[in-house]
Parts: sequence; structure tokens; C-alpha cells
Amino acid sequence: MKNKTVNKRSWEAGRHAPVLVRKTMSAFLVALLIAGSFYAGQFFSPDVSYAANINGPTVVGVDTSIGAGNTCTIQVKGTYEILASATAGANGNAPTGDGGRGGTGQSVRFTLNLNAGDILTIQQNPGGTGAEGGTSRKGSYTARGGNGGNGGNGVTVLNNGNFLLSVQGGSGGGGDGDQVSSGASAAGGRGGAGGYSAGGTCITSPGSGGAGGHAGLPPGVGANGSNGTGLYVDTSRVSTHNMANGAYTGAWGCVLTLRSEYKNDIATFQPISLSVKYGTTYEQILAKLPAVIKANCTQGIFEIPVTWKCEMFDQTLPGIYTFEGTLGTLPGDVKNPLLIYPIGNVTLVNVGAEQTFDKLQQIEVPKIICIAGKPYDDYISAYDDMVSATADGVTIINENNNDRVIHVSVLFNSPGTRVLTIQGNPFIFKVIAEPDSSNVRVTFN
Repeated sequence: MKNKTVNKRSWEAGRHAPVLVRKTMSAFLVALLIAGSFYAGQFFSPDVSYAANINGPTVVGVDTSIGAGNTCTIQVKGTYEILASATAGANGNAPTGDGGRGGTGQSVRFTLNLNAGDILTIQQNPGGTGAEGGTSRKGSYTARGGNGGNGGNGVTVLNNGNFLLSVQGGSGGGGDGDQVSSGASAAGGRGGAGGYSAGGTCITSPGSGGAGGHAGLPPGVGANGSNGTGLYVDTSRVSTHNMANGAYTGAWGCVLTLRSEYKNDIATFQPISLSVKYGTTYEQILAKLPAVIKANCTQGIFEIPVTWKCEMFDQTLPGIYTFEGTLGTLPGDVKNPLLIYPIGNVTLVNVGAEQTFDKLQQIEVPKIICIAGKPYDDYISAYDDMVSATADGVTIINENNNDRVIHVSVLFNSPGTRVLTIQGNPFIFKVIAEPDSSNVRVTFN
């Protein structure tokens, strides 16, 4: 029972006490989420490259303390959405409280195609300094007008040193005028204009700082600073852009989000099919298959060198054979992540029972007798399905595929027996010395 009592008290204590704890934890979680929204993409100091795989937005220059000239090197080629935001202008000063309100900074969202290795630079354009309020002294009394607020920092984005766009910071509010009872009176200072860089085309004109309050009785109130309406874009490099909710009051900087990675992957290959007559050799088929194949890729059609092989091919067995292609060097940025390879379907056609029978029954290998040093040029009855060609010094001419005759030409300079295989077909050449014809004996009956 004691344990139960202790547990109950502990639970009761935990039920009432966590009000403060819950608030503390909630504040902590909110702060953690806010910080995480920036740190998820990594903070950047100058000349730091971010990771190749972007799982969320990458924030560049989120704090003015980082300074100007922040750069990051693009690791993944693709289409990026970039949110560039300038800071708001400061409020003007007053003898008591604030003067005119500072204007909000401009914010613009745009898309851009970036290549791996591109260097994106974020430059800070400091806002103008607010003017000091006037001072007037009468007797022992002094009137001091409020200073104008400083203009907010603008943002300029460059790619590889080329201007892309610039957005203006909010302008500072004007300072209030001052009047003391003795009659001393002073005007407030004008607010500073928001910073920007006037490159490219002016899409919207920049705003100005709020005017300071006038002297007199009653003293004037400082005017509000203009919002950072200025937007300059190089339209030749940035084709699409839009205002992001019109204006921005958050931290200065730029947020990059990879929307779609550029890919040029192989999807399919052009179909390859070939029909050859019975007895066509492996080498002959390889010569007929294309040495370059067209690949359908993400970014279009590209030609890729290819070599072929088929380990199961048998020139004496009709049927359909699948030749597998091996790709050569891929052009440009073409990639093959799915390891897709081309195939060629080769049909070995049975051209007729009679010729097939003749082919199989032709067991005796042709034996050709030649004289050394003298050309051999004659017709023989053999291998009617051969293709006209020259190999190993032997020229084969097949003038008609249906006459069962081929024309053989060759020259051997020394005697001996030579066994040659041409287009998969064996030949035996017996080369003899020329007979001596100087002494010829003839007997007549």
C-alpha cells in the first residue's frame, strides 16, 4: 500500500506541477522547430559547399552577421527554387517611443536551372543610414529630433559571378520632431532607403525612407518608411519569378530548394531485328548488326557505340537467337543507372529442305590442288551459301546462291598442304611444285 500511495502522490504531483514544465517544453520545441527549419539545410559560412543530396531547403546567409559574399557550390544538376529575402527597415526614433515605422523587406521566389559546379553567391546590400534628428537649444532647454531608422539590407543573387536579381530591403522610418515647453523645437531625421543593387531590368521601382517629423508646435510625427518594393532582374537568365507574399520581415538571406534533379537516363533502345539465311556464320552476323545504337534517354535520343555477342549461336540450327549488346562510352551526361542493355533478335531462316539436306550431306571437305607460284582461278561445287569475300589470301565469289557453285581464286608461292576455315567452312589446299616439262618421253604405238 505504501508503494501505491507514493506512486499516487507522485502522479498527483506530476499532474499539477507540469503546467510550468509544459510551457517550458512547448517553448523549447517551438524554438527547436524554428532553428531546425534553418539548420535542416545547413548554415553556410563563405566558400562552403553543401551536400550532394538535398533532403530539404538549404539556407544561405540567414544571419547578417555572416557577412556579404556567401557562396555555395552546386553539387546536383537540376531545377532549383530560390527564395531571396531582404530585411525590414528600422523604425525611426522619437523623444519618447518610436518614430515612423520601418518598411518591410522585399521577397521574391524564382526558379533556376543550375549545373553541378555552379557557384551561387549571395551578396548583402546594406541599407542607408537614417539621418540624425535636428537639435535646437533655447535657454537651458534643448530640443532633439529623433534619428531616422536605418534601411534594411537588400539581397543580390549571382551565379558564377553573373547578376541574377536583387531585392530591396525595407526603408527606415522617419524620426519624430521634438518641442520643449521653453519653445525649443527640432525636426526628426529622414529614414534611410533599403539596400539593393540596380542590375538587369528594373521590374518595380525602389522605395524611399520615411520623412522626419517637422519642428514646431505640436512637433511632427516621422513618416513610415516605404516597403522594399525594388526588384531588379536579369530576364535573360531568370525567366520566371514572383513576389513571395509581397514582402518579408524575417531574416536576410536566400533559401535554395532542389525541386527536380536533372537526369539524362537511358530508358529504352531502338529495336534490333535481323533475318539471315541458313548457314550464315557468327562473324557475318556481327558484321550485319549495328555498331552504334540509338538510346531513348530522358533528355532525348542519343547514339551510343555497342558490341554484340551470343554464346548459344549455332549456324547449323535454324531459329531465333538473342544477341546481347555491350555499351561503349556513354556520351555527355547520359547515364545508365538501371543497367539497361540492348538486345538484337537474329532469326536464322531454314531456306529449304533441299539445300538443308545438301548442306548436311556435304561431308567431304573440298580439296583443291594448286601449283606453287601460279594463280588458281576456278569454280568448285561447294558451300553455295557463302558470301563473296576475301580471307587469308583466298577470294570467294558466289555469283548465284542457287547453283551450288562458288568461284575460288588464290595464289600460293610454296608447296605444302594448307587447311583454311573461311566463313566457318573448311577448305584443303594441296600446293604442289610445278612438274618438270623439259624431258618429255612420248611412246607411239
